[in-house]
Amino acid sequence: MLSDCSAFVVVPRFCYWLHVGASPPGALQSSRRRVARLRERSAGTLPWARATFCKAGCRIGSSSCSVLLRWKSCFLAGEERSHLRQLGSLVQQPGALRQHVSMSLFSTPAQVSSYEIIESYPHDPSAFTQGLVYAKAPIHSPDEAEWTMLQTSTEVFYESTGLVGESSLRCVHKLSGKVLKCVQVPAPHFAEGLALVPRPTRMLFQLTWLTRTAFLYDGVSLKQVREIPYDLEGWGATYDSNRHCIYTSNGTDRIHIVDADTFEILDQVRVRSSPYKFSRSCPTLWYLNDLEMIPDTDELWCNVFFSDYVAVVDPASWELKRWIDLRGLLLPEHCLPCHEVDVLNGLAWDRNRQLMYVTGKRWPRMYAIRERP
Repeated sequence: MLSDCSAFVVVPRFCYWLHVGASPPGALQSSRRRVARLRERSAGTLPWARATFCKAGCRIGSSSCSVLLRWKSCFLAGEERSHLRQLGSLVQQPGALRQHVSMSLFSTPAQVSSYEIIESYPHDPSAFTQGLVYAKAPIHSPDEAEWTMLQTSTEVFYESTGLVGESSLRCVHKLSGKVLKCVQVPAPHFAEGLALVPRPTRMLFQLTWLTRTAFLYDGVSLKQVREIPYDLEGWGATYDSNRHCIYTSNGTDRIHIVDADTFEILDQVRVRSSPYKFSRSCPTLWYLNDLEMIPDTDELWCNVFFSDYVAVVDPASWELKRWIDLRGLLLPEHCLPCHEVDVLNGLAWDRNRQLMYVTGKRWPRMYAIRERP
């Protein structure tokens, strides 16, 4: 498990620790020779480090965030390098990063919608939520006692939770928040986005952050049936029933299209928007995180990492249609004392009731909301 004062970056053939106040070799003393050596050792396959490290349990505002972002920018060029260097400065200013992302979003000329809360339910406050799926529980006759609650309600959430050593795939009773079944994801994997593929058989597709692996589970027993090579950093995932494919994100402006039968990456697209304030040359929308497909309206909802906003995207053109402002959903009394760790993360669509379930990392509540113009 990662502490809130350090970040662990998994790199092929070597591992890298960053500690608050420490001087990691080859990072703080960033000469071209050291960077070249790190590049050579990683063989060009250095995974993307997360833009902020509440994902890895690193406290926002600590020097470790800034150091790691600046160190990672040495491996990049152009707009990607510019994004990371700016974030490296912002994370040391309490509240500045959230404000910066929020202001940047509204530099895009798009309609902004609000929301209304229809219901709320208990949610495990220890769950470091990374992916969420709403479903009706499959019809079967399990012997485990924890499944008996399904006799009163068949509505469940499948939830992917993160952190190394704490990652899991869960089946959660919707009304009570009780964890009915939990499958641990072993270290060094850090579980991420989750998608339910209903055909030809019911399967759950789970991403990992840095270990370039995806897991496939039986949608009834939650038994892991396959480990799939996935040569990208994993963030969000969702299934598009209209096109029978999976969409995944990696924290950039790109959506990757994955074959829902073979689970091979077919293509990538860039979500287009107006320029960000801090990168006027970039006409695309960055930091795309959790994803949820709305098949009835053919819209893709994308949570923008470290913000309280959802971008609604047209998957036919990959253009931004509008924003949904979810500020105020997490009540002040539910906020965590550790600064800005409890970010919004978790979208799940209920097709029958036409509403969205929303939660976040270590939120004590799950909210059923509807969009309001």
